[in-house]
Amino acid sequence: MACGVVSESGTPYIYCVGGSAAGQTTAIARVFRYDPVTDTINTLTGDDWPGDVSGTILPGGFAVANNKLYILGGFDINVASTNQIWQFDPTAAVGAKWTQRVNTPVGIMYAPSCAINGMIYVGGASDFQGGTVVDTTTSFSFNPAGNTIGSIAAIPRATGETRGLNFNDLMLVMGGGRV
Repeated sequence: MACGVVSESGTPYIYCVGGSAAGQTTAIARVFRYDPVTDTINTLTGDDWPGDVSGTILPGGFAVANNKLYILGGFDINVASTNQIWQFDPTAAVGAKWTQRVNTPVGIMYAPSCAINGMIYVGGASDFQGGTVVDTTTSFSFNPAGNTIGSIAAIPRATGETRGLNFNDLMLVMGGGRV
């Protein structure tokens, strides 16, 4: 599941996308928002994540930039990593909250990612090779305003299955990895 804090009509909510139970072979494309002030959950109707067309794709990396939630890549369970980027805008009309953006350079899943000054950075990712989840050094930037991918130095150690955090405008990748 991918989650991030975005505002709608000036109120911050936690929006969550997709997910599955551990070890399962199906995923769900639902989108819901949680209001921590009122402790309520509302499932959105008409705005399921379009990146899960088969019912088997989990969100990959994710980050919030400019009040939009971005899903970068994903995991088609037991098949492959994916390379689509999807933008979720909570302020758009029902049925129009998702926009597909440029693709990632390669398929990525479980990718540490974060936003810094309106740019999204990926530092490492997992891939699915020969039936196995493997760590990679895949690293790049995504400029949501320009809808472009940029090159950055590769993370020094292959890693995935963790989070990237913005700390003082630096991306910190917190542990992770299978190897």
